[in-house]
Amino acid sequence: MTRIIPFCGFMTLAICLVGCSHFMETQTLKQFVSALEEENLDDLRAASSKSFKDKALRLDESAEDLKRLRIPTEDLKVVEVEDESETSKLVNVKIGDATKTIVYRMVKEEGSRKWVVDDIIQKKRHDGNLKVAKKVTEQMDLYLSVREFMQKWSRKNREEIEAQMTVEFAGVMHELPNDYFDHLYEKVGDVESALERFRPEATLNEDTAVVRISRKKGRLDIGMKLVDDRWLVRDMAVESSRDTEYISSMIKSADALRSVAIFLKGYSAADKTTIKEVSEPNFYKNAIMPGELAAVSLPAAESLNNDSRMTIRGDRIDVNIPFNGEIASLTLKSIDRPEGQWKQHGYHVTDVSLIRSGATGENRKLSALLTSKARVDIFHEALVKRDLKTLTYSSSYDFNTRVWKNVDEEILAQLPIDLPKQGKFEIEDIVFNGSVTQVYTLFDEIPITYILREHSGELRIDDVQFPMAGKPNSVKTLLEVVIPAYQFAQTASKSSPTEEIASPKSLKDVQKLGQHYNQIISRMSNVCSFDFNYFVWKETDVVPEPFFNCSEHLETAITSVQPLNANGTEQMIQFGDEHWGAQVKVIQQQGSFRVDDVKLVAGKDVGYDLKIAARDQLNEKGRSLRSIYPLLHLQEGEAMAIETQLAKDFDNQNIEGGNVISSEKGGVVEEYQFSENTPSMNQAPAGNPFKEFAPAQPQSNPIQQVAGWDDFNHQSEKQPASSGIQNSLHEEDVFPDYVPPNKSTSPTTDAGNTRTADSTAAEFPEEFPPLETYPGN
Repeated sequence: MTRIIPFCGFMTLAICLVGCSHFMETQTLKQFVSALEEENLDDLRAASSKSFKDKALRLDESAEDLKRLRIPTEDLKVVEVEDESETSKLVNVKIGDATKTIVYRMVKEEGSRKWVVDDIIQKKRHDGNLKVAKKVTEQMDLYLSVREFMQKWSRKNREEIEAQMTVEFAGVMHELPNDYFDHLYEKVGDVESALERFRPEATLNEDTAVVRISRKKGRLDIGMKLVDDRWLVRDMAVESSRDTEYISSMIKSADALRSVAIFLKGYSAADKTTIKEVSEPNFYKNAIMPGELAAVSLPAAESLNNDSRMTIRGDRIDVNIPFNGEIASLTLKSIDRPEGQWKQHGYHVTDVSLIRSGATGENRKLSALLTSKARVDIFHEALVKRDLKTLTYSSSYDFNTRVWKNVDEEILAQLPIDLPKQGKFEIEDIVFNGSVTQVYTLFDEIPITYILREHSGELRIDDVQFPMAGKPNSVKTLLEVVIPAYQFAQTASKSSPTEEIASPKSLKDVQKLGQHYNQIISRMSNVCSFDFNYFVWKETDVVPEPFFNCSEHLETAITSVQPLNANGTEQMIQFGDEHWGAQVKVIQQQGSFRVDDVKLVAGKDVGYDLKIAARDQLNEKGRSLRSIYPLLHLQEGEAMAIETQLAKDFDNQNIEGGNVISSEKGGVVEEYQFSENTPSMNQAPAGNPFKEFAPAQPQSNPIQQVAGWDDFNHQSEKQPASSGIQNSLHEEDVFPDYVPPNKSTSPTTDAGNTRTADSTAAEFPEEFPPLETYPGN
């Protein structure tokens, strides 16, 4: 006994040296970790504060979840105690020989001397460097909130489920019809197995977190948000081995399905006001508003089922609903809305298609089904009546770019559209293929096919096709080729100066004459090819006389349009016949056709090349023709002095016809007389015009490559010098509505001029009346 007692005393002393100074804390710690090892929830609660019990131990599964946090329970030693107050302290616990420590926060129970665990703080490395302190209460509160949500989800009680969600998520889900809620519920699938094997992995920030839960058929990601010290579900993502069950965002899916339900419900009731709430404005304006909804059936709002599919692509969602052997495909796009304003619809329907099952898989756009007939009726009437405004409004961007923007009312009346003014117009068939719709019609026994193209809910005419002898069957292709020839003829018809300024008698007359020629040359430069510009228009400041009456040959009807090469970039247009008319060659340069050569015909085997004739005259009288209005470039004092000299010369009748200035700076007046053998500039040559201007060689010059397109247009860039005389001129514009096209910097490339049928531009007049305002529609 004498040996045993000292030994026992020694052992008691050893324990005190290690832990007697922290005996109370050690006892509480031992009770807590022992209960944690045994997963004894009652003992855990007995050793915990009310706050810890409410947040970390409130469920029956809490002890099991707490142990999964891997809180060390063995070889713990209290190394330091820091008093926060009389009722709370921080206990720093060392784990074996490791340097890592855990901090237990302990509080004294109210009305008792007992100390209990209030929280546990673990310091862990984040991203390998930064140490982050994580509180067990926060982690457990998060995990238990997720477990509670999954438990309520498994019971499929909508009220309980929505109570675990944020206001925005719950609000959107609450407005879903039961069928739509069931559809999303089924996509989440079984959660019971996940609860049995609850192994959450969390990424926790200050007030947001993402908790990942593994399942047999894929994982479930639950986004959480801390609201008023409570974790609520703000979104869910379902990843499954089956693509059809994949949902990247539950709240986005619910928001989109809410809009789908409202759209289909409104469509079934033909309630356009309801449809407008969830429709993209252009889609509503161009498809729903003018359409007769009863003519096309869509699924009922209750038709959503397990066979329906939803795909999220960024801000776009596609919803496919099987329906009467077809698939109704609704495309929705997210819209910006203020944060928290969940009552505003987050998605608008931008498109609807009906896709037929089977090998054909025909894709019919709702906009085409509802409005194609009305669109064709309107365009056909405008085409027959030559209504340019309606044609422009009703056509696609490509049709407008290649055709209608290049014509005015005068040219429109001449276009070779060989359709009768009146006749019976019937639609025989409509074929749909995605964004393109073909409408087959019969007009006065003429088969006409209208090609319509849809873009962003707008359906517009992209081409018209019908048989035309000797010409392309495509109206767009035909008009694109012939319009430059009509523009050339129109400009030539206005090229001859008026009698008032044809023989200038004063500086003002010279300036007016120069302005007139400047307009003509600028217009011609833009409608002619590089070769034509190089050999004619860039070489002169006036219009050569062969152009004055050439328009008479171009006023005849176009009898044929034939390609000269395999790719159709060179075309020959035949005006009139072999006795009277013209042959106009056009070539495609920089994305548009331009006049490259004009051969006038005035009888069988009688004709001349206009380009060569003009060049011959430039070679003969080049100096005079290049110097008709240099007064525009003189200073005001010099110009006034020359005007005085002109007036004196005319008063003394020292010259005939008119004077021109050849010097570029302070020039000297040279005499230039229009003799009897040289017609004045407002008159055609007397007798046979082909005799005087017959070219030395019958063939036209080959195409020449030059330095740049600006070289061809330098005439249009000249601006008169600013002076009192010029500012007083008010010469009427020969082409008041003409706007020159943009110039390119290179004649050898087509960059920047590419045309596509789906191009989007604001070229359509917004003030034009919408489709439904037309009578009968």
